[in-house]
Amino acid sequence: MDGQILTISLGSWMELPDLPLRDSMKSGDSRASVSTVANYYSNYVERKGLRKYFKNGNFVTSVRKVLRPEATNVRCLACEEPYFFGREIHLCELLTNNQIWEVHGFSEQTKKSFCYLTPNVVLAVGGNDIPNSLRVSGENSPFVLKSLNTFEQLLDSGELNDKSDPVLIVGAGLSAADAVIAARHYSIPVIHSFRRGVADPALIFRQLPPTMYPEYHKVYQMMVDGGENYPGYRSLPQHEVVKILPEKTVLVQGPLSSGKIKVSYVILLIGSRPNLNFMPKSGLGLGFIPDAYVTTMGNSVAVDCFSMECVTQQGLYAMGPLIGDNFVRFAQGSALSIAQSISRRISKV
Repeated sequence: MDGQILTISLGSWMELPDLPLRDSMKSGDSRASVSTVANYYSNYVERKGLRKYFKNGNFVTSVRKVLRPEATNVRCLACEEPYFFGREIHLCELLTNNQIWEVHGFSEQTKKSFCYLTPNVVLAVGGNDIPNSLRVSGENSPFVLKSLNTFEQLLDSGELNDKSDPVLIVGAGLSAADAVIAARHYSIPVIHSFRRGVADPALIFRQLPPTMYPEYHKVYQMMVDGGENYPGYRSLPQHEVVKILPEKTVLVQGPLSSGKIKVSYVILLIGSRPNLNFMPKSGLGLGFIPDAYVTTMGNSVAVDCFSMECVTQQGLYAMGPLIGDNFVRFAQGSALSIAQSISRRISKV
């Protein structure tokens, strides 16, 4: 993601104890850039001596609850000692009545596997791993992109210019808006297709204060205008992609007519869902709709509203987009609730 893109969350929401984020922001700004926030959190980890608690570059392949661990040479995260079941009473066993979480994975750099045992697991994987699908013919064509990062890399490569066929950006969320902003920054012609009408109150742009989010308000103005006063941009409200043809032609259907559009690329930014493949049944049963997979909209993880502990799994917590909270916050967010819940449980042992 372009490091100069401003965060949706206010800077004050993302501030951590004892290190003001505002000192790293431009004077008077209420929102920080992505790169500013990334540097702030990295500096916080170093200054507070927290590096030893981070295991970067590791890939988790399995998280499951077990009565007795089957793996050997594992470590208990509760007491940070090698775990040998039956040798002694472990904090894991006291907290969970002998039911503990077994976490498997490997280092992406060394490919060396690991296994940890812990009484608690916090799911904080976000919700952008698996792009949603249009389920139309041609969707997997090489000129169809489903990532804002990939689109930004394409723009940086210089392959497209103001003489190129337009890019078709599909979607009416903030990622689609970011794509419109990025494309117009490079003077790339844009056709913007979305299913909702411009007056639909469910549009995210209608829920954001214009003075605080001026760049998104500008995109919304362009959507409403249709492109008459914005050369190089044309919006297609209430349109759907019907088919993507091999010759870089897209068939779209509107409320009154249909037509074909010649494009250079199609940018599909219609939402995404989290990847919980490391959980039993890929997380099936964790959402409010038990027989459906977890999504960030419509079927978030069902948690206790005070502790953020999953209602169906003791010792399993979730936060962020997994529970429908798409804003990054510290004091008002879920992290403190989870820490408090775990601390209280430990204090009773």
